[in-house]
Amino acid sequence: MVPVSGPHDAPGATEQETSTGTAALRDMRIVRRRHRVQETEWFEALYRVYLAAIIVGGGILFLSGLVKDTDASPRDIANLTAHGPHVLGIFVAVAAYLGVRSGANGGPLAVEEAEVRHVLLAPIPTSNVLRRP
Repeated sequence: MVPVSGPHDAPGATEQETSTGTAALRDMRIVRRRHRVQETEWFEALYRVYLAAIIVGGGILFLSGLVKDTDASPRDIANLTAHGPHVLGIFVAVAAYLGVRSGANGGPLAVEEAEVRHVLLAPIPTSNVLRRP
C-alpha cells in the first residue's frame, strides 16, 4: 500500500483506505438522496407549486402596473427594435447560466451542513469530498 498525502488525510492513510472512504461517501450520498426524494409528500410539493404560482403571478401584476398606458412613439419602437434583442439575450444568458450552475450534478449552490460538519472532517481527500457539490 502506498501512502497518500494531502492536507486533510489522516496520518498514515493508505490508498486503499482512502478509496474505501470515497466509496462509503458515494454510497452515503446515494442513500441520502433516495431518502430526501422518498420523504417528499405530494401535498407539500403541490403547496410549493401553489406558492410559486402566487408569487410569480403577483410579480407579473406588479410589473404590469409599472408600465404606463401611452401610445408608443416611432422613437420608442426604434429603440426597442435596436436594443431589445440584446437585452433579451442578456436575460436569457443569465437565466441559462443560473440554471446550469444550480442544476449541474443536481446539487445546490451551497454545501449542506452535514457535509461541512462530518464529511469535510473525515480522512478523505478534500478534492473527493467537494467534487460533487
